[in-house]
Amino acid sequence: MIHLIIPTCDKYSVVIPKWLTFFYRHWPDDLPHRVTILGVTEGGLRIPVGLRDKPVSAFYAMKDYGWADNLLRYLFALMNASGNEPFMMMMDDHIVFEVNAALIQTAREIIQRPDVGCVRLVPWPGPTLEYDVLGFGEIDKAQEYAISLQASFWKPQTLRDLLDRKWSPWEVELKGSQKARTYNKRFIGCKTCAINYKDYYMRGNPRPDHAAWVDTNL
Repeated sequence: MIHLIIPTCDKYSVVIPKWLTFFYRHWPDDLPHRVTILGVTEGGLRIPVGLRDKPVSAFYAMKDYGWADNLLRYLFALMNASGNEPFMMMMDDHIVFEVNAALIQTAREIIQRPDVGCVRLVPWPGPTLEYDVLGFGEIDKAQEYAISLQASFWKPQTLRDLLDRKWSPWEVELKGSQKARTYNKRFIGCKTCAINYKDYYMRGNPRPDHAAWVDTNL
């Protein structure tokens, strides 16, 4: 079972119905999963009528403590319930249009390894070091974006170790990458996309070309 976590907030939760529509249009039936939307205000989750039988639920922070703080609060609850079981995380504006089931399954197997803390599912940026699994490489933690909020499998403890509650998503990537340089878990990445998507937002506003494509093909 793949547990997908999708952090959002009240301002951007309007994109969640679009996210769900494209996700279920392309997610393979042979990849068992469940989706948890991490929201802020209770009742903010709208599931398209045709998708209301899908395994989608919400967790509400009830108050916006900040992006990283909201996520860490959920990870604390998740680890109390299921230990350090890995999950897959995507941002709320990652509108899916392609999924490689074989690569997703391989990445899911890699994240179970005890020495691995993260498996990135897109090569943005990609791995630069060799790894013993075909189609994957190791991400050099000396890179500026050793941590990325692109779609990835994570162990909850890895994010709890590396995130500061005060950080925005941009600080998570930049400051988190600095913090990760001496971290004792390996970060692995796909050499080609295991999942592909268009970013609906750019700097807080709809990204014109991507948003237009999404809305035209909704």
